[in-house]
Amino acid sequence: MSTTTKALESLVRLLLKENATRVIDKEAEKLQKDERMWKAAADRLALITKRQNQCPHLKGGRNVSMYTKKDYILSRHTFLDGHTEVKCLLCGKFWDAGDPVAIEMLRTSTNRQSSSEQPHGPRQYRDEVLTERQMRKEANRIALEPDPGPLDFSKVVQRNVALAPPNWCY
Repeated sequence: MSTTTKALESLVRLLLKENATRVIDKEAEKLQKDERMWKAAADRLALITKRQNQCPHLKGGRNVSMYTKKDYILSRHTFLDGHTEVKCLLCGKFWDAGDPVAIEMLRTSTNRQSSSEQPHGPRQYRDEVLTERQMRKEANRIALEPDPGPLDFSKVVQRNVALAPPNWCY
């Protein structure tokens, strides 16, 4: 082998080593970044848990001691699938509805329960669905209603002018 080939081989080896060290350095940086991220997430979770454990879950803010009756600031919500959650509206802590602590706090709270708009449970919304016969009956009722005739827009315009604010421009 000639000296130029040996020089080229050594140069290629050197470049490959440098490239490998760059890749290793990037991987080490990425691992350090991931470690910092997980540590920050764990610290944030510890802070949230600490705040939730210190929260009194009571209405009244700093003046809680003024009130004789304990009134918890809890939200109880039932979802479409029937699952119920209890949440403190101050700190965001969640309890399951069957938790004895949550049940006791809900007894003294004046907040009302909320639920999803749709009914839930095993009925599968059967009360909400119209049968084919009911739909035909409704269509016939609408078809038999008398025609109201042409619309008189002059009354609508007069009413809107009377309701318009004084600086309204037409």
